[in-house]
Amino acid sequence: KRQVGRQTEKSISGLMKPLRILYGVLITASVFSCGDKRAGNNGIVFERTEKLVASDSIDIEQYGIYNPQHIVASNDSVWIVLGEGASELVYLLNDSGKYEAKGIRLGKGPNEVLEITSMHRVGHSTFIYDGRKGALSELHYADSTMTLTPRMSGISFWDDACMFPDGKVLAFPVIGNYSYALLDKQGNVTDTLAYYPTKPDGVSDFTHTLACTGTTAFLPHGKGSFARTLVYDGAIDFFKADGDSLKHLARQEEFGMDYDVIDQMGQSVPTLSKTTRNGYRSLTASNNAFYALFSNDLVLKNIEGCSEMQAFAADGTPQCKYQLDRKLSDIAVKPDNSVIYGVANTDDGQTMLYIYHVPKD
Repeated sequence: KRQVGRQTEKSISGLMKPLRILYGVLITASVFSCGDKRAGNNGIVFERTEKLVASDSIDIEQYGIYNPQHIVASNDSVWIVLGEGASELVYLLNDSGKYEAKGIRLGKGPNEVLEITSMHRVGHSTFIYDGRKGALSELHYADSTMTLTPRMSGISFWDDACMFPDGKVLAFPVIGNYSYALLDKQGNVTDTLAYYPTKPDGVSDFTHTLACTGTTAFLPHGKGSFARTLVYDGAIDFFKADGDSLKHLARQEEFGMDYDVIDQMGQSVPTLSKTTRNGYRSLTASNNAFYALFSNDLVLKNIEGCSEMQAFAADGTPQCKYQLDRKLSDIAVKPDNSVIYGVANTDDGQTMLYIYHVPKD
């Protein structure tokens, strides 16, 4: 049975993520240093603008994919994570969008998760972070079976976590005096970074940490390069884990953070304001570039997707603005930049996977 308003529910869920995290962590006072001041409101200037039209479309509801939450791609596969209500949470498609397999169930046992907080493709590996279980695992598929190999445990209620090819783990704490942490193979913190976009006027430091949750993408073979965009924010920040240190490289901003504050459990937490815009709603990476969906529309008036995609070099340099033929909710890119996979709902609510072939420069 088709679920009505799935995309709306997903968009609101992402924006209300700080409220969910609040219930899973101990509320303690925190002090931090803000990042660079806003770069103004002139928007991002790209080298070129191009139109992009889908070359193929696949009805993925025929496979039982009704509520996509995360999507990543390799040169020969597409991995999709489903939300609540699915018996198997991970689906594997080939690079043409045809069904290959499904697996990984809810539970506390081996090869089970309590929640798939994020999924990332780094190197030749696919990683799943389970924030509720506090486990970072590598996803495998062989002999028609999906399995999880634990890589790090005891890391509950972070906003995100992922492992680099050298075994180091990048973590995104929500509560504390830093927003980024680099861990060695034993889980010891080797470096931290306290970087936050400028907060709205009148918001406390602690409340702003709760608002600074979001989405991360890693260059698969980019030697520690990653990008991050936050809910309530109209910018992308670019970073690099260089050896045992973390560095902020650049911030590309269409507009700054904008949200209201409400009281939950006696604590001020962020929520949508009447002027909150969609900003960036999906982020993915090839071997040498980052791609993100963007919308300047108000969230309360349009949360059905984005018809603009932006591309950036590894260091954050703007490259191309793509005008899409439809509004997409999620994207993934092949490592060689040749294909973009986009998830969207049709006018009657049907979930589709669209395939875009990206022209070479």
